[in-house]
Amino acid sequence: MLVNRLSGLVLPSTSKWLMDNVVARQQWDLLPKLALAAGVATLVEATTSFLLSQILGVAAQRAITDLRKDVEAHVMRLPVRYFDSTKSGVLISRIMTDAEGIRNLVGTGLVQLPAPSSRARSRSSFSST
Repeated sequence: MLVNRLSGLVLPSTSKWLMDNVVARQQWDLLPKLALAAGVATLVEATTSFLLSQILGVAAQRAITDLRKDVEAHVMRLPVRYFDSTKSGVLISRIMTDAEGIRNLVGTGLVQLPAPSSRARSRSSFSST
């Protein structure tokens, strides 16, 4: 995740170098190096984003499977009178909805969690120079 966030910071810094050095100071020899750095950083960011989403997707599926096994074991231990007094649709809805909440948290929530703070820090550090 750290490599992904750091490679995401390369593109804003290359734009800064492009405007400050290449355009303003006319150092045209830096242009191919900046383009290469931006291209490599974009490829690294795309690759790490894909791998991270795959890893977290597998972790989310495992967590959901474990949760559903635990819920199934709990439901099987409930007395028969519970099933007599509870509508089957309510029970099934509860079991399925709780697991989907875990999938949303682990699958996408953890990936996006550090993004706002790291982008805010990068904006403030580039705007202050």
